[in-house]
Amino acid sequence: MRKIVALLFLLMLIGACSSSSNVAEDTQFVIPESETIYDESSPMPVMIGGMEAFYSNLRYPNASRDNNHQGRVLLDFVVSRDGIPANIEVRRSSGHRLLDQAAINALRQTRFEPGKIDGEAVAVCMIQPVIFRLQ
Repeated sequence: MRKIVALLFLLMLIGACSSSSNVAEDTQFVIPESETIYDESSPMPVMIGGMEAFYSNLRYPNASRDNNHQGRVLLDFVVSRDGIPANIEVRRSSGHRLLDQAAINALRQTRFEPGKIDGEAVAVCMIQPVIFRLQ
């Protein structure tokens, strides 16, 4: 039996919000247009529970595994002032819809310590790469 590995690069890049309106169609949370979204903060948002929290939410789709689908998904999103991922978009697709959706679903379930500016929580743009690889 093959060992299945879904790798997450915890390189959360700043200044990454896309200007497109390609928000995942069933996004659960969207930042209002009137709210300011920052490219950086100090501190930057941090995943509560670290990589393990994200990994625990990430599921390699059975159909993708059965068809040997692999790839890298790059997600744009905003961490809200409440630490909830919002405005999730696929910046770069893996080429497989199920893998892209699995990455989105895992991110939706992940919570963050929000970024702050002058001690006040703010919405911050982020990028999350996710690699799906069968081994």
